[in-house]
Amino acid sequence: MIIPIKVLTPVCAGLLLFAATSIRIYAAPDDLQQTVSAKKFVDLQQGDSQYKGYRRAHAKGICVTGAFYSNGRLSDYTNAPLFTESTTSFTGRFSIAGNNPRAADLGAPVRSFALNFVLAANNQWRIAMNTPPVMAVTNPQDFYAQLIAIKQGGEAITAFFNDHPESKDFLAWKSQ
Repeated sequence: MIIPIKVLTPVCAGLLLFAATSIRIYAAPDDLQQTVSAKKFVDLQQGDSQYKGYRRAHAKGICVTGAFYSNGRLSDYTNAPLFTESTTSFTGRFSIAGNNPRAADLGAPVRSFALNFVLAANNQWRIAMNTPPVMAVTNPQDFYAQLIAIKQGGEAITAFFNDHPESKDFLAWKSQ
């Protein structure tokens, strides 16, 4: 049996990702045990200024609804129901970073867009996108440390980015 390249390529990519993840878990279990929980992120972002009745993150935003029209041309490459010839309703939300629902529109450089496609009673696709073309850091622990530095202000932020040279592309984007 010959497997077409268009099927084999995603399978190989998936196997490589699985292998890389497995090696990382085997090689560095101590790193993975020092994870930052979702609760820690929420607690940090809420801080002393909680806004009752609003989301904890990306509090300022606007909701959208619409329909995704698929012409079915991707069905040769995937069996995902979203890409068969069909029309799928969605709900979504544009937002800015932060927990302040009254923040200035241009107060944060990051904009977000989230979509939820309901394909069947028990099948949803959810995607979220942010504007930066690159992330400032490479793991949740450093992202948490970045948020702490942002809360502390000027010198802490400068020190954080000096300690994280991998952030240079993000900083270049942010300065545009």
